[in-house]
Amino acid sequence: MDKFFLKIYAPCDGFVKPITEIKDGAFKTKQLGDGIFIVPETDEFYSPLEKCEIALIAATKHAIYFSKDEVNVLMHIGLDTVKLAGKPFEVFTKVGQTVQKNDLLVKLKRSELDEINLETPILVDVSNFKSYKLNYVNINKHVKTGDLLYEVEYQINTSKSAETTDLVVMKQEINKYQDIAKKILQYIGGVDNQTDVFNCMTRLRFKILDKSKVDIKNIEALKIVKGTNWNGEQLQVIIGGEVYKVKDETVKLIQNNGEIDFSTKLQGTKKPFRQKLAPAISSILFPTIPVLIGAGIIGALQSILVLSGLLRNPSATEPLQSLDMWSALFFIASKVGLELIGVVFLYSTVKYLKGDIPLALGLALMLTSHYFIGDGWKLFTLFGNEIAIKTYEGTVLPMIAAGFLVHYLNEWTKKWMPSSVDVVFRVAFVSLVCFIVMMFTIGPIFKVIEQLLAKLVIIIGKLPFGIGVGVFAMMWQPLVLTGTHVAVVTTIALPMSQIPAEPSAMYSALQIAIVGQIGATIAVLIRTKNQKIKQACIAGLPGAVFGITEPLIYGVTLRKIWPFFYGCLGALVGGVVGGIFGIEQVARTGTGVMSYIGLGYGTNLAVGIIASLIAMSTAFALTIVLYVDRKNEVKEAKKVFSKIIKVLKAENYDSSKVLELKNSFKAICLKMKKENNFTQYEKALIDLTKNELALQKLQDSFATSKAKKYKTAMKFMQKDKVKYNRLATKYNELQINEAKLKLLQEKNEQFAAKLVGDKELYDKNNLIFIKEFNNLVSKNLIKDKEKLTQFKLMFVNAVSALEINYEIIEKNDIKFDVFKKTKKVEVIKNAV
Repeated sequence: MDKFFLKIYAPCDGFVKPITEIKDGAFKTKQLGDGIFIVPETDEFYSPLEKCEIALIAATKHAIYFSKDEVNVLMHIGLDTVKLAGKPFEVFTKVGQTVQKNDLLVKLKRSELDEINLETPILVDVSNFKSYKLNYVNINKHVKTGDLLYEVEYQINTSKSAETTDLVVMKQEINKYQDIAKKILQYIGGVDNQTDVFNCMTRLRFKILDKSKVDIKNIEALKIVKGTNWNGEQLQVIIGGEVYKVKDETVKLIQNNGEIDFSTKLQGTKKPFRQKLAPAISSILFPTIPVLIGAGIIGALQSILVLSGLLRNPSATEPLQSLDMWSALFFIASKVGLELIGVVFLYSTVKYLKGDIPLALGLALMLTSHYFIGDGWKLFTLFGNEIAIKTYEGTVLPMIAAGFLVHYLNEWTKKWMPSSVDVVFRVAFVSLVCFIVMMFTIGPIFKVIEQLLAKLVIIIGKLPFGIGVGVFAMMWQPLVLTGTHVAVVTTIALPMSQIPAEPSAMYSALQIAIVGQIGATIAVLIRTKNQKIKQACIAGLPGAVFGITEPLIYGVTLRKIWPFFYGCLGALVGGVVGGIFGIEQVARTGTGVMSYIGLGYGTNLAVGIIASLIAMSTAFALTIVLYVDRKNEVKEAKKVFSKIIKVLKAENYDSSKVLELKNSFKAICLKMKKENNFTQYEKALIDLTKNELALQKLQDSFATSKAKKYKTAMKFMQKDKVKYNRLATKYNELQINEAKLKLLQEKNEQFAAKLVGDKELYDKNNLIFIKEFNNLVSKNLIKDKEKLTQFKLMFVNAVSALEINYEIIEKNDIKFDVFKKTKKVEVIKNAV
């Protein structure tokens, strides 16, 4: 029988020892192969074979299988590195690639390893050998990269099934979005040229440090990219509905390349505060939604079990300690989620600021400590209620404020505290100062605000003829936007929390407010032609059914503005009806549909359902009738023309010229009606978007299925090669529905081609309209260049209404102060 030889080389500098001396049972007993291990002294790992193929790379990047002449070789970097999830490793190869001895494969980041054992086995799989012998060349000594470690002399066992020996190479396909994200990061100048990445409905947004490093041409050449836009130092890559997938992969790639220094300050014009506020609110509130949903569902389940008689609630005669175990456990589980919600808000705030999470959680636990028993220590009285130093359980605004305070105080302290004492004293200093400041200043201030809100709610509740419930139902969603709704809930739920419990009419308004937004959203879903808005509607409705309306509000109703108000008006009508018939919440239950359980049975429940249906129907009717899916270009142009005429008349402009200008404006409107292709362009956009979503769904479904099979196979790679090979074969054989894929791709090409033609005509027509308008107003308003500029921008917004609605371009900001200045000047002149 023929003998074969295989040479194994050092992948890095280090000290070489026999595999029997390694500190791991599986390697020590040669379960995974025979060979040596090396203690690395350098951070770059090269191929241990002359010429071989990469058979497998572990998802955590710490292990690579090589294949050469039907023999498998394993290089396993470190013993416990699997738990690091790939973070310390940068891989420079891929499965299926042929590599040489001097090819760099992996780079190690030692700074992220802590105290991980780096002993690295380099083993040959001997399970298919009839006989073998290891001839050590370098053992128990230091070696350099590329030095020969040992040579394997072996004979193949031909009687053994190949299925049980050779590892099947899984031809892992590169994730489409991962590939796109990698290219975009490369074209923006690399990971180090950005300090943040986020997205809206259609755009991937980067905060760029050096604009000169950004390769716009290559970014726009990517098939998925519809265009780019600069907003100050922010680069916007217009992608469309797939932007979420690209953003997620971009974030993963950034994280795998190490920590980003977010403290670097961007140069250039700062964003106005109002433009920063909405993203900040969203980023802080959205992560708390799952917790609120979970708390609501647990509360609803507990209420159902209490109403059914299976569990009991504590009372004046039966305290919590006297309840049976399950009643006590469910009661605690149902209350803690909302009572300690402030901890979640503080955590979310500091996470948004990219601050010190453990420090934040420590402060949160101090502020909500159970050692604050009773009424605390009184500071002063407001509306008969004590403002005292006490626990911040159930508060929202103070805990958000605490998040900002602890973050910025911590960052400031880092700047001046000596590094020699920082690790010992900084956390203690920041925690104590924040704790005291919260107790004596910020906390009481926000407590006053909450008391004022609570007092307002009580006053509203006393309004007759159901108006109180109606007004509160209308106010509820705006309160949700401000984040003060949890504090208000605490106030209106107090009657139900007392012993004995009393019903609360105001609490019953919450569900009426929720269904108002649901009704408005359903109407938008029916009316809109924008597939992205439809997606947002469908995605937000399930959460809203269970009382979490933030996704609906930010994704649909508030985004379109008027549907939000129609939803609030629907809540007003439903609330008034409920108030007239004496609706009351008798028990605090979960949110959304679960809240109906708290209405009890009989007439009260019927009134609650009827009031909700009226709120939903009213909001639906108002939205379906009044909501405009997108603005009409001609109507918007007429508004601009009317504004110009009004300004000219106010400035005593020659009346004959005003009339002449009016006629010229009418001519432009007539031309816009006759010579535009707005409808055709919109239809092309809708057709392409629908097809892209169908194509995306097919590819996502296939990618998910492949990923599951890959993950399942990888579990058995080392412990059961037969099962691994079987699963790996199934993975390789899984194919996408080629016929359906081809059909969708062909349609995509057709729709895209039509869109290009319609877009060209749309742009050409708009340029003509804009040019005519600019020439016209320049002749008449040239004396006031500020107004002239604003009118031009307003007209561009008017003729671009379609692309603004579909978020292809952004709306120009108009400086309306320019027109207010004129009025002030006129008033002064008249006074003189």
